[in-house]
Amino acid sequence: MALLGLPVLGYIEPIPGVPPTAQHLRDLVQRLRNRRGAVLYTTAQSSQGPVFVGKELGWKVTQLAARAASFRHLDDYFALIDRWVAALAGAKP
Repeated sequence: MALLGLPVLGYIEPIPGVPPTAQHLRDLVQRLRNRRGAVLYTTAQSSQGPVFVGKELGWKVTQLAARAASFRHLDDYFALIDRWVAALAGAKP
């Protein structure tokens, strides 16, 4: 994200693949209050944590696929990249 000028402000999952605790989410919200941002998460993650954080901070929440549904067609891959770029562009302060 640094390459795009977008800092990563935090992570919903404290460790990749480990669901967040209520305390982790509360701490994340407290740390990010009065900041601008967006919540991006993948289809492999539960929506509970991202939706909670987004609601508490008033940030846009966007779920994105982590990979193209099919690599048979190059268009699928480019469509995936386009969705990520659009979401990131919307997150930039």
